[in-house]
Amino acid sequence: MTLFWDFFSAGNFCLPVTKFFLEILEYYKFHISQMHPIGIVKVRHFDFVCRTMHIEPTVPRFRVFHRMHCSQGFYSFVQRASAKKILLQPPKSFHDWKQKFLFIKVGVISMRMMFRGERDGSYRNYSNPR
Repeated sequence: MTLFWDFFSAGNFCLPVTKFFLEILEYYKFHISQMHPIGIVKVRHFDFVCRTMHIEPTVPRFRVFHRMHCSQGFYSFVQRASAKKILLQPPKSFHDWKQKFLFIKVGVISMRMMFRGERDGSYRNYSNPR
């Protein structure tokens, strides 16, 4: 499985992934390798804010503030117009992030993930062998 270095260096991504992060992947039905680093930043930031306030991060709570966005086959999240801003200075871009990647064993993230089609919204089953 391919993960991008900026997930870890700028997105505060860590392994093992949290239950909340797995729930995000399951709800939105895209593979982690299809996620843009800015999406990682927004999910992790929301997770941190909730835990700091002693609130369980959940997908319905996340959806109050964000909606999914796809650009060039990579998925991220944008702030809902009616939502209060919780990430005051989100990163604008990551340069050359697609060239900085690493491979991990599929079993490290123990869930079934789907590859989501950019144009038609179709899903391709990606079965974790565990």
